[in-house]
Amino acid sequence: MKVLPPPLQPQKITPHCPLPLSLAIDSWDPWRFYVFRTEMLVPGNSLDKWYFEVFDSKTGRWIEVAKTTVRSKSGLLSGDFFFIEDGDPQKVVAYHAAQNAWSMMQVPWKSSIYDDPCLKYGGRLFRARFEHVEGEHRAAFVVWELRFSVLSESAPTWVQVSRTPDHLKAQLALMQPIGALLHTEGPLFLTRMWNDVGFLSPLVYDVSNNSWYLQVLPLEGWDCEFLFVHRPRLSMSLP
Repeated sequence: MKVLPPPLQPQKITPHCPLPLSLAIDSWDPWRFYVFRTEMLVPGNSLDKWYFEVFDSKTGRWIEVAKTTVRSKSGLLSGDFFFIEDGDPQKVVAYHAAQNAWSMMQVPWKSSIYDDPCLKYGGRLFRARFEHVEGEHRAAFVVWELRFSVLSESAPTWVQVSRTPDHLKAQLALMQPIGALLHTEGPLFLTRMWNDVGFLSPLVYDVSNNSWYLQVLPLEGWDCEFLFVHRPRLSMSLP
């Protein structure tokens, strides 16, 4: 277990609500990791509307991340933490922790929605979004991958690579969720779902082997906050 020091700043907007922290392993040093803390200050999804801190295990300190777009010398996919920035066209923004720098790329997208979680695995970048079904609460979701053309200099595009299988959609309908949130952890996209009784087994998509399943909770109705299946809970929420 790794106990992190307190962050630099207290929560500014929602002091009684735990904020999710994201974890990334350094590309060159497998013993070095970064924990990224974000908080939206005002509605929107551009760098100037968020507060950022990052913890570096090498220094053992938190630092406030500059919101000015300092350009990284390395490519977008060498980043550690990724965001979708709103605008027309939308931008994929990457933070490079070791360099304390950002990179950005315009990527056309068919929707104005920009709060999809992003996940990097094996040098590939994915995003996920709940499916919209009229008259039902969203719980199933779709996954896209950012694809680059090797034959031309055209802009990269988001290509759908997977979606919740029908047999799991049928199980979700029986669970009757009334709310759900999408998170990432390691190679996983996963939901935090609940109904009138309590929290439900998360729906999980594993990018590493292209598999879908419902993760059984340790206790029925247990609030897992975030599910850490593949590695220690270094990125658990602050108390």
